[in-house]
Amino acid sequence: LKSTVDPRILRYGIECGILDGIGEVARAVGLQYTEATSTAFIGALTAVVVAGLESVAGPAGGSRINREVRHSIMGHPLTAAALAFIGVGLMHAASSPSATLAAAGGASQALLLPVLLLQPVAFGLSLYRTERLVRDHPDPRAVLSVTALQMSITALVLLVFNLLQPGSNGPMALMASTAAALNVPGVVLTLLWTGVVATGLSDLLETLALRKVGAAESSVLCTTEPLWAALFAAAMCGERLGGGGT
Repeated sequence: LKSTVDPRILRYGIECGILDGIGEVARAVGLQYTEATSTAFIGALTAVVVAGLESVAGPAGGSRINREVRHSIMGHPLTAAALAFIGVGLMHAASSPSATLAAAGGASQALLLPVLLLQPVAFGLSLYRTERLVRDHPDPRAVLSVTALQMSITALVLLVFNLLQPGSNGPMALMASTAAALNVPGVVLTLLWTGVVATGLSDLLETLALRKVGAAESSVLCTTEPLWAALFAAAMCGERLGGGGT
């Protein structure tokens, strides 16, 4: 609790929580109009954002970064950008824009790409800023505090986003629809998995890793997300793997 009220943790936690919330909103919008694999490929551009930040502003952890580890993993931050660009290029080569944007019409199509690009920009900035905090903060418990605060702020951003959706009738209606959704078989288990394991635990482990491994390296590892998204989408959502897909 003492580390939670640290002004730096509060500042970074709120800032990164808002950025993560923006990224999650962009991802949610993208999933309405694209396949899971396409949204994951766009998310791989997070590596480009982090690599660009490190190239321009320097590593977030400054002189405290273990440069031997950095170079043994990726050689140079821009390597991450190259890998991400290759992945995104494969996505565009394999799927046609008409198939990807078929569900959106008119102005929605023009706005979809900028919204999708908010995902890697927001997540990249958050990752870079989080690394700066956890590397420079002397208390290792700061990792738990900043992760909890980030997730709380992100949840608040998503709540506001849902309340602002067209057709939303206010908090009470949202609570009623949420309660009804929880009665659908499998929803509770899905929420527990995506909320506790895929989000909470993965964010905590990622933040812990940032004390030893830089944001650029972490973003390179995250570029494997499209692979896992493709496999799970094929296994669980019925999406096809092949020449016309991933």
